[in-house]
Amino acid sequence: MLTKFFFSGFLVWAPFVISGLIILILIAKKLIPNYKYLKFLKKISTIKLAYIVIALTFLFNVLLTVIQYFVWHNSPFAHFFLPPFTPINYFLGYIFLHFWFSIILSFVFSLIFYFIFTLIKKYRDDVVNREELPLILLASLLVGWPKFVVFVPTFFLVALIFSISNLLVFKKKNNSLSWPLIISLIIVFLGGTYLINLLSLSVLII
Repeated sequence: MLTKFFFSGFLVWAPFVISGLIILILIAKKLIPNYKYLKFLKKISTIKLAYIVIALTFLFNVLLTVIQYFVWHNSPFAHFFLPPFTPINYFLGYIFLHFWFSIILSFVFSLIFYFIFTLIKKYRDDVVNREELPLILLASLLVGWPKFVVFVPTFFLVALIFSISNLLVFKKKNNSLSWPLIISLIIVFLGGTYLINLLSLSVLII
């Protein structure tokens, strides 16, 4: 029973903890890149972190799929939803809708957002720099679906505030998107569910 409790806790908290650690790494890379005990962070590129998020997300969902199968298989009632009582298509449809569909949406919209800014950079080099493109992809992957829906407007709002502040306070035009991305990521990571409910977007939750 105790093992089951800790394993259930792992499934609930592991994505949150790992995402939180990656966000802390991003903040540390931005704030204290030359601190002697954190110099190893320079070797961890943002695009590598994005690949890690993709790989861990895939492995985590494979784990959830396997667990769901064995939960049903060992249930005196749910095992009737598995072969030979029910075609395997029912199980595949269930796990696709509950585990994989939101991940696919997350990957698709993250890539779309990334390629939009890639095109912007091609024609407007002053809007986004090359180092910020992987951060755009990573931040989008971390918030995932459906939080991505509130992440995009939050990011543009924060970026606008930064741009206006730089013009009014520092009298300079600074279009760096790194901090607006990180701040928006933190806001949505911590309060994304609240914002979704506040804006009546809970229908997007899969």
